[in-house]
Amino acid sequence: MTGQTERVDLTDRAIYGHWSRDKVRWGDQDGARHINNVAYAEYLENARAELIIERVIAHKAKGDNFTVRRVSIEYLGMGTYPGGVEVGSCVLDVGESSFTVGQGVFMDDQCLATSETVHVHHRKGERVPLSDGLRAALEGERPA
Repeated sequence: MTGQTERVDLTDRAIYGHWSRDKVRWGDQDGARHINNVAYAEYLENARAELIIERVIAHKAKGDNFTVRRVSIEYLGMGTYPGGVEVGSCVLDVGESSFTVGQGVFMDDQCLATSETVHVHHRKGERVPLSDGLRAALEGERPA
């Protein structure tokens, strides 16, 4: 990436412009009756897909795609069943041919996990620069 990721507090609800909700399912629990780490990854993926589908994908050229290059998740607390989670998403960085999505998973106003995911923009497997329209859409999802 050519951009520089600004350090933002991903536990701060105020930075997110896009919100998704997910239901905690019985099967999301581990043996200790806490939400399993894999379930957090699924909540994050669902919310990331919503952000991209609702606000970004219309700005990419036909035949272009995004591929996840890297995902990092920091687990900060323990959530339990039953309940629901809210996942905030924003764009942290926009590079030449990639972008980084930052996220926070919240339950009862407590941040349980944060994540950063790098997406690479490509055509037929080859990295391609972000178009001006795509770049503008991504920049519009950055924290204020």
